Amino acid sequence: MTIDNNEDPFDHALPDLPPLVDEESNFPGTGLLMLEQLPGLETVKKQIREIVQFAAFEKKRAGMLGTTVKPLTLHMSFLGNPGTGKTMVARLLGRIYKEAGLLAKGHVVEVDRQTLVGAYMGHTEANLVKYVKRALGGILFIDEAYALYKKDSSKDFGMNVIHGLVKIMEDYRDQLVVIAAGYRKEMAELIDSNPGLRERIPFHVDFPDYSGEELLQIAEYMALQDQYKLSDDAKEALLRLVQREKLDETFGNARTVRNLLDKAKIRHAARATEDPRMESAFTTLEAADFSDDPHAVDQDLDDALGELEQLVGLEQVKRLVKQIVDVLNLEKNRAQFGLNDEPVTFHMAFTGNPGTGKTTVARILGRIFKVMGLLPRGHFVEASRKDLVSGYVGQTALKTAEKVKEALGGVLFIDEAYALNGRGREDFGKEAIATLIKEMEDRKGLLTVILAGYTKEMEGLFQLNPGLRSRVRFFIHFPDYTPGELVEIVRQKAAASRYRLSEAAEEKIWNRFLQEWFKAGSDFGNGRLAEKVFEQAKLRMSERIARLEGELSEERLSLITEEDIAAE
Repeated sequence: MTIDNNEDPFDHALPDLPPLVDEESNFPGTGLLMLEQLPGLETVKKQIREIVQFAAFEKKRAGMLGTTVKPLTLHMSFLGNPGTGKTMVARLLGRIYKEAGLLAKGHVVEVDRQTLVGAYMGHTEANLVKYVKRALGGILFIDEAYALYKKDSSKDFGMNVIHGLVKIMEDYRDQLVVIAAGYRKEMAELIDSNPGLRERIPFHVDFPDYSGEELLQIAEYMALQDQYKLSDDAKEALLRLVQREKLDETFGNARTVRNLLDKAKIRHAARATEDPRMESAFTTLEAADFSDDPHAVDQDLDDALGELEQLVGLEQVKRLVKQIVDVLNLEKNRAQFGLNDEPVTFHMAFTGNPGTGKTTVARILGRIFKVMGLLPRGHFVEASRKDLVSGYVGQTALKTAEKVKEALGGVLFIDEAYALNGRGREDFGKEAIATLIKEMEDRKGLLTVILAGYTKEMEGLFQLNPGLRSRVRFFIHFPDYTPGELVEIVRQKAAASRYRLSEAAEEKIWNRFLQEWFKAGSDFGNGRLAEKVFEQAKLRMSERIARLEGELSEERLSLITEEDIAAE
């Protein structure tokens, strides 16, 4: 493919970008210095510095030897997730290469599949020629370049672009730099699909996701462009939002931060309109601007603790949960003075018989941890052996990691965790435990694992797996409910469904629970037994009401009597 040079190739070139810093500042405007100003991207900066240093060295060497500088092949792939700075660096790179004498113009022409691929034969080639003409002397930046390659369609017109690019990248390597950008995995498939393309791209630059601190720097810079600053509480609120958003596979790094800032500015304007006396109205974004409801945090914590308090019995469990809340408050206050250490971990073991409230308390803890900033989402994912263990070598680790991924940002509750101990040397439960131990260590601040089960069996699990025990910070025992507590559970369930118990019915229920409690073993149903008694009572009541003669009343339809309670 050849380019007709009769037409000035720069007629349609994109204009140079505005500088990244205020023009009135004293900051030097060279591209390399502007690149250094960007948050993070240390590997990217190092690679580009080395290329520029090499070009300068070759120019000096040619001058010393009296030879001609050979044109460099500078085509690149930029690999990484959205919002990691690929486009911005490409634009700066044009300026850097122009200043280093590697490109005549240094402008950047941005294209993608939609721009290049035509709808009919010959249209694609014409599009490619048109945009290459515009880019000569600068950079042709192909965003989401992997979209040009369709694995299952050899006749797709995107292949025409790839084949055309291979020749252009060779023929015009002294006048043009092609940068193909996109996700790592998909870009690897594109580059491997064509050996000629692979040979013509000598530089592969990885753009990692930004850290929380780097995203905060980006947010402060973006806010400053609109003459805003972030209060300390606003920074903390923004970091919590970013943590939660980072768990989404579509996380957009700097783009996500920009969207969060835009929403915060809209909320800020609404608050300032309601209260014109706000001193910070025109200059400072506050934590309230990063929340749909500024009072929601306090309300959510009160609601979660209130729900915990409403649970029947479990006094020791409640005390321990409140101690955990106190620990979180202490860590939060220490952080304000820069005294925070490593991320706090709250992996736990819940021991006790079935129906003692372990699952309910785990759900409440997820909400508390979210409100207090320990977990980004606070959602609840329940799992058992069958969700973690596979029957094939190597599959258990993948299955366990997938369940952990589902729970990231929240609570992973593993019921009957002792079953992972396995039943022999060939059992894959040990592989699940090894994977869990690694994930519990690596995902600090992003995951709370709660291992639950019978007391004796859980002790056996930890004795055989000291590495697992060492990562569990809290051991909470859930005792069996007393007969009186079980009666209270039935009373609460009845009230929630707009029923009530007669005194005789309550006494009969109490006597039944007392009998069950005295002969109780590890299979004692606890709360599940209370649920069963209540459901049986409603069924027997419906049969009794069906036999009644005369007019029905609210009293008759609400009162559970002694007759409705089964003896066993």
